[in-house]
Amino acid sequence: MAQPTTHSLKSADGTHIHALRWQPQGEPRGELLVIHGLGEHAARYQETASDLVAAGWAVTAGDLRGHGKSGGKRGAIRHWADYVADAKAVASLIPSGRFVLLGHSMGGMVALNFLSVHGGSVSGLVLSSPALRVGVKAPAWKTGAASFLSKLWPDLRMGNELDSDQITADREVVAAYLADPLVFHTVTPRWFTELLLVQEKQFEMARQSTVPLWLFHGADEAFVDISSFRTLVDAWPSIHHSSLTCWPNRRHECLNDTGRADVISVLISQLEAFSSQSA
Repeated sequence: MAQPTTHSLKSADGTHIHALRWQPQGEPRGELLVIHGLGEHAARYQETASDLVAAGWAVTAGDLRGHGKSGGKRGAIRHWADYVADAKAVASLIPSGRFVLLGHSMGGMVALNFLSVHGGSVSGLVLSSPALRVGVKAPAWKTGAASFLSKLWPDLRMGNELDSDQITADREVVAAYLADPLVFHTVTPRWFTELLLVQEKQFEMARQSTVPLWLFHGADEAFVDISSFRTLVDAWPSIHHSSLTCWPNRRHECLNDTGRADVISVLISQLEAFSSQSA
């Protein structure tokens, strides 16, 4: 299994960002920048990165602030743009400055925002179950108080209402996820209100996109509203290729689910297609 090099970076406001980079022997076929989801971290993409390195691709990923080994309070942000700045810092590790961008879940929303700000460096976009619309309803008191608490107590940690068993059908992955000391299961009021703000702009960002898109998800997705995926793909400019894949019997993390080899195979094909289109 490919081993990454570890990097210590600074985001635009000085926040420490922990990053990993996996590289094949010789010149890579292309570059992939991965943006992880809520509560997880870059090292959880070790197996995916190893598969891509074996296919000749270099992979770079970082822990967003408040996640993994990066600085900041758990799950806390002041502005969504801070995540974009973190991703930009991680992208500085890519020598060519040109890459395919992959965002999972919350990371998908960061990726869309990144594309709207730094689109010139992105040759293709891959979204894995992006958090376009939340599929899990939080208690009414939480959603009702979110705006008030976002101003009064922005870093209050509350349960995220997500059932960890629904991330994948692979029981070993779920067990490792639950035992991982770097994984957390909370959100803050400010995080929630910032997510809502960026969700309001997502389709506008899609219509202004400058790259091809591949969006994939599991048919048994429980965290995100599946209908929002088709809406996003349909909003993508017709001058750019866009496609949607629904994987049967998969849950929220298709890259970590049973039968993941099929997903990796198609991912590599999509990366190759994006690379040839941008050449």
